[in-house]
Amino acid sequence: MTSVVARFRQERWRICVVALLFLAFAPWNEAWVRRLYLLTAEPAIWQLVTAHFTHWSWPHLLNNFIAALCLLGLYGRYWSNRELLYCVAGVWAALTIYLTLLYTRSFYLGASGLLYSLFFYAALRFWRQQPAINSLVVGYIIWSILMPQTRVSIGVPIASEVHIVGILAATVMLTIRPVWGYLSRLH
Repeated sequence: MTSVVARFRQERWRICVVALLFLAFAPWNEAWVRRLYLLTAEPAIWQLVTAHFTHWSWPHLLNNFIAALCLLGLYGRYWSNRELLYCVAGVWAALTIYLTLLYTRSFYLGASGLLYSLFFYAALRFWRQQPAINSLVVGYIIWSILMPQTRVSIGVPIASEVHIVGILAATVMLTIRPVWGYLSRLH
């Protein structure tokens, strides 16, 4: 019973962090959003972080916030803080390299690239814990890659290529995870 209470407290803390990040970079007004999203022609250093939490509209924010809550609900109990941080940092680094060197659109904002990669990583990493749910998660991700979404229901076209880069980064991180775990135990 104590471990259940401890896990609940851990997830409550993570949920609060996610909520604060999303609210801090919420689309309060257009000028605020324009300061925070990544302008690829002239990026500011803070935009490499804020672009992943800035959203174009409230429906866009709500869509990604609900996805983040689902991620924590499905996989939070399996993830240590250290591994979650490893995953977020690795995917963020890969997405940042892609966005600054290869991204062809004029701007980027939203958490879906990060979320897709975290879902993919977690579904494969924790496959044995809940194989039916993980099959659905991986199936949805593969379907969304094969059927790219170009609709603008969130206010801007969806950057599906960023989702793909995030998934590739998650795959690399899953591959090198055993080495990282071994090296972290050496000291």
